[in-house]
Amino acid sequence: MDKDKRKELLINAVTNRAEIYGLIGKYEKAIEEYDKILRIFKKLDRSIRVDIILRISGLLITGRLDLKNARRFIYKLQKFPGIKKYPHFEARIFNLLGVICRRELNYAQAEKYFQKALNIYKKLKDDYGMNGVLSNIALLAFNRDEYDNALHYYNKCLLLDKKINDKLGMATTFNNIGLVYQEIGDYKKAIQYYNKALIAAEKTGYRMGVGSALGNCGAVFEKQGDYPKAIEYYKKNFQIAKELGFRRQLGISSGLLGKVFIINGEYTQALKFLKIAFAIFQELNDISRMTLAQIHLGITYTKLRQYAKAGVHLYRAEQNAMKMNDKKLLSLVKSAIVDLEKNKK
Repeated sequence: MDKDKRKELLINAVTNRAEIYGLIGKYEKAIEEYDKILRIFKKLDRSIRVDIILRISGLLITGRLDLKNARRFIYKLQKFPGIKKYPHFEARIFNLLGVICRRELNYAQAEKYFQKALNIYKKLKDDYGMNGVLSNIALLAFNRDEYDNALHYYNKCLLLDKKINDKLGMATTFNNIGLVYQEIGDYKKAIQYYNKALIAAEKTGYRMGVGSALGNCGAVFEKQGDYPKAIEYYKKNFQIAKELGFRRQLGISSGLLGKVFIINGEYTQALKFLKIAFAIFQELNDISRMTLAQIHLGITYTKLRQYAKAGVHLYRAEQNAMKMNDKKLLSLVKSAIVDLEKNKK
């Protein structure tokens, strides 16, 4: 086997390993694997180098929520000599910039970037690329509370999933449609789509998709006031996240369990799961979710009459919410502080 062939096989093996890490939410491991390729092979084909840097940028956004460095990488790529010769890379760059702007709540700019990416993919007749961008446009509509638009674009995604026989994509799209119906209060349809997502994910062995669908079913049961059933589904979600080692999802499911245990009056159980959620989001530097876990910890300690501990969590959470200018979290924490002060008297 010649040197070039060995190099190609090694790059493919490391890339496949990184993709698996990304799929199960081990984003840091995925970034390490891609970085390994860049460090080992100094003289990489330009297209391979650009592809890997784009993959790392996507993981920085999804895994680390490091929008600043992701944008820095992408801007460098835009200055690469001859980048315009690769329209599919240009489309991916615009799509990632759209994701960054959406996360920064700059929806108007996000829409412009997504449209640029979509136009390129249409010219290339790239169904996979179009599907990814359409899903981002649907999520953007969801963020803007434009639920009819969100359903319109998700249904377009569903058609493309079927056309390209993307079973994993189909599971994700069913889940996303369920989220829209859940948001507008049509719980019957939400459960129908979550069950479709569950079946599609189980058929492909997509465990993370199975966990996501179970967690979303739990959210519907919580909204309907069926807390034992919500706990049952959240625990299944928790177990899958634990098995996969998916830290972010483990934190999310722990937070959801903690919140429902508070509502159900099971404060010891609530503390157990909220401490897990808080530790994970602190580790991941996910300030928004960490603050939410702090608020729920504060509420739980208030219920247990451990007012000093409640105060520590709630006043720190208030500072974080103010720094982020997050009105929802600020409203929640202020209400919890009022309740704490009232109970202390």
